[in-house]
Amino acid sequence: MALIRQSLIDSIIEESGKPMVDENNFYFKVFSQPKRNRFEWLNYFFAHGNALCHPSVLIKKQCYFDCGQYRGMLAQLPDLDMWIRLCFKYEIHVLEDRLVRFRILSNEQNTSASRCDSRIRHNYEYYKLLQQYDNFLNHENIFKIFPDYSAYDRGIKTDTGYVLAKMCLDSNLFLAWVLAFDILFDILNNPKRKDNVEKIYGFNFKDFILYTGEKDLFSSEEILGLRNIIDQNNFQINSLNKNIVKLDERINKDTATIIFQEKQYNENITKLQERINKDTATIILQENQYNENINMYAAEIAAKDIKLKDTEAQISLLNQDINRQMHEINLLKEDITNLKQQLIISEKALTDMATSISWKVTKPLRDMRKNIKNVDK
Repeated sequence: MALIRQSLIDSIIEESGKPMVDENNFYFKVFSQPKRNRFEWLNYFFAHGNALCHPSVLIKKQCYFDCGQYRGMLAQLPDLDMWIRLCFKYEIHVLEDRLVRFRILSNEQNTSASRCDSRIRHNYEYYKLLQQYDNFLNHENIFKIFPDYSAYDRGIKTDTGYVLAKMCLDSNLFLAWVLAFDILFDILNNPKRKDNVEKIYGFNFKDFILYTGEKDLFSSEEILGLRNIIDQNNFQINSLNKNIVKLDERINKDTATIIFQEKQYNENITKLQERINKDTATIILQENQYNENINMYAAEIAAKDIKLKDTEAQISLLNQDINRQMHEINLLKEDITNLKQQLIISEKALTDMATSISWKVTKPLRDMRKNIKNVDK
């Protein structure tokens, strides 16, 4: 018969009321749990802690009469303490209806938030809750809660405390180791239980001594190792601090040198800047003169280019005149050649005529004519 009802969480919300989107947040999935019977819940509570949302729980009044009310000395885990006591007598039913929104306050203000004080307090309270298993376990329920340890079932001779201690030693919870040692210590101090456990499980003082040397409950070896590491680190830190002092002295000395060099550098920069400014002014003046000369030369070149074009035009006309005169000379040369040919012909004709008889016969007449012309003159 169901006497405890637990509804599923509708959603995890931020303080502002917006849905929680950070999947790494502890509360994001912790309340999303399947249905379990009370023995499975007790197993889960022992190994993992709480997974039920307290505001969503309804408990019948009779359960408080049978199991007791909340214990005020518990600040972090009063609800888990109640669930454990209830589950040793009653079933828990998880409703499929999602009826609650769980608000996560900022700055770890939730009671179960992961703060330094809450984490420290949680360890003590969780250990006190684990002790309840030793009080409530019996042969009828232990192997229903922890079925993996059914091999330790010895019927009515089963020592449930020993089985619980064995299970605690096999876990990775150091609080469970503390509970195991407390249980085994009590067993070994009870002659009847000691003899029974040694007879049916083969466990004795030697085994207990071996366990107490293996399980470092208070992390003493780890702390010692850390202290050695801290000492080594402190030694290295001191050495580094000495080196730092030396480096500071060197840095101060180098800084003074750098400041002096920087001052000289700045002075040189100033001188160079003044020289650059002076040289720049000279360059600008020379550049202006150069540009003026370039412009003057360009004007002269343009004028000479015009004159050259005029000269080229005149030369072209002279070439045309020369070509015409050459043509005329060639014509004259042809005329002279023709005249020479005619002269040659004429000379030949005169020679022929002078050597002819008629020329000789008429010679007196030619001489007479010449004389007459001379007389007339």
